[in-house]
Amino acid sequence: MRTSAKPFLIVVGLVLLTIAATGCFTSGADTQENAGMPIEQELQAQAQPTIKAEDSQEMPASTTTTEKPMFVEVVSATSPVSPGGNPVTVFIKTKPGAISEIELGYQGGQNEEGALYSKQANASGMISWTWTVDPSVPYGAYPVVVTAKSLDGQTAVAKSTLEVKSAEECKS
Repeated sequence: MRTSAKPFLIVVGLVLLTIAATGCFTSGADTQENAGMPIEQELQAQAQPTIKAEDSQEMPASTTTTEKPMFVEVVSATSPVSPGGNPVTVFIKTKPGAISEIELGYQGGQNEEGALYSKQANASGMISWTWTVDPSVPYGAYPVVVTAKSLDGQTAVAKSTLEVKSAEECKS
């Protein structure tokens, strides 16, 4: 025998011994459960795990989730503004599909009505509202509160401030 073939034969022999030692050549027919079964039934029995009574315990529900928790944030808001002046625009970001409402901390007039209805976030989670502050609103700082509700019922709140000033103050 050539000396270059000896290492190859040794490796093959070791592989065969390993396979035999791990029982890879045994079939299900060698076990008491599968004895006398046709090969098709034996293969099916091997494919399905056997569960014993002591093995069947109720498993807790998985708490792993890939979803982000509910959130809402005011991305930008026009401020300061003057009553009856340039429009106010508020942009928010939340979960896609969430329904959001915006509330102002002052009693608005006809300009705000209809412009501040509930809206649903687009696929990027963005919503915007635009309105003109009614000329009767006094100068001051007013809270803007945005509430977002996800399709599964979770809610989140974000707050910002809208400053209403004279037209001269807004220019500076």
